[in-house]
Amino acid sequence: MPSTGKPPSKAQLLAEIFKEALPVQSIRVDDELNCVFIELDDEKLLR
Repeated sequence: MPSTGKPPSKAQLLAEIFKEALPVQSIRVDDELNCVFIELDDEKLLR
């Protein structure tokens, strides 16, 4: 997560947790909507 000088949003913190816990292929944080969009790596998920 790039440092912007302000504390991370709840969505950014949640994205970091998901990246550690799941085989994430891509992740996008939308702070305006307070959402995290996650695409999982199907191949790693099915192993």
